[in-house]
Amino acid sequence: MAYEAVAFEQGVSVYTDIEEGLLCKCNKEEIEQMAATLLDNAVRHSHKDTTVKILASAGKGKGIIDIQVINTGDPISKEDEEKIFERFYRGDRSRSREENRYGLGLAIARRIDRNHNGDIKASSRNGETVFRVTLRK
Repeated sequence: MAYEAVAFEQGVSVYTDIEEGLLCKCNKEEIEQMAATLLDNAVRHSHKDTTVKILASAGKGKGIIDIQVINTGDPISKEDEEKIFERFYRGDRSRSREENRYGLGLAIARRIDRNHNGDIKASSRNGETVFRVTLRK
């Protein structure tokens, strides 16, 4: 709900498909912060008139939760797919400076993910960028 206004300003809609009954032993505030970071990132880097998708389901294997945040926008280069999780790294330096963004959000998301025995990855293929978080219960 907090990002609906930001999404509206960007001309982006948000679609969610979250499986009922997902449970995870975690720090609720940290997981919310990680989700907010990924959603904010997806909305801000989406092309106008596109949809950001948030999907969450029981992953393959016992005790796994799979979360995906998918957007259509400028792709992340293959070389940057790991670098974007480094502190202060900005793929498009000029745009980041204009928006007063400092390259900490995704580094914090990775720290939160690792604190929860998870795995976070980013990839861009066929016009879509996918951030996938795998949490182990």
